[in-house]
Amino acid sequence: MLKQNASQHSYQKTPAAWATHEFAHAPLADKRHTKRLQMIATAFAQQPTAAIPEACGNLAEVKATYRFVENEAIVAAAIREPHHKATLQRVSLHPVILAVQDTTTLNYSTHPCTEGLGPICHSSKSIGLLVHSTLAITPSGQPLGFLHNAVRARNPRARVSSREGRKLADKESHKWIESLEACQAVAPLCSQTTLVNITDREGDLYDLFVQALKVSDESRVELLVRALVRAHHGILGSDLLARVPGPFPL
Repeated sequence: MLKQNASQHSYQKTPAAWATHEFAHAPLADKRHTKRLQMIATAFAQQPTAAIPEACGNLAEVKATYRFVENEAIVAAAIREPHHKATLQRVSLHPVILAVQDTTTLNYSTHPCTEGLGPICHSSKSIGLLVHSTLAITPSGQPLGFLHNAVRARNPRARVSSREGRKLADKESHKWIESLEACQAVAPLCSQTTLVNITDREGDLYDLFVQALKVSDESRVELLVRALVRAHHGILGSDLLARVPGPFPL
């Protein structure tokens, strides 16, 4: 199946061909920006862990990349959009997809003057961003791309003790629900695919289970959560773990 899919999508054989196809329809007003985006994507596809100077190769390309990044007319959502659409096309070729969500911490503590950052741990000197992503993976382990991404900066003035009084949408834990909502939103676009949204123990939230039950069974979106505690869930009317047949492999 994987060999057949690879032959159908020969553009994925080289980084340049992949980048050209993946970002060809990015909704950028200036076509030159689209071309630059494809060049940047090619550079980082070839060296995913490299910094901009190393990935771009020469001074002219480095300067052009920094101009692209600093251009306020180019928004991150416009860059992510074509990738999300291409990912959805790849997802639709499979009967079952694991939509695994988790958070990545971007540490920019060496850039203390940068605006828009927030604390990433208990130390006030550690600052950066939180990126919560939903990665589409086949059951055999092949990554197909991101279905959803959300970037946040914590409020440095917010107190953990005050979270009980906040609305759900204002809590950091809402990220788990946003991921599930994103899967439920795109499910009709891949109607022959079952999406299994997966979270770790941090996602063991009552409100997440509520969201899972808000859609009909025809949506073909399932939820798999690694249980945090042996709790009584009112939705199920009993001990959650007691309803799951053992032994527990996780």
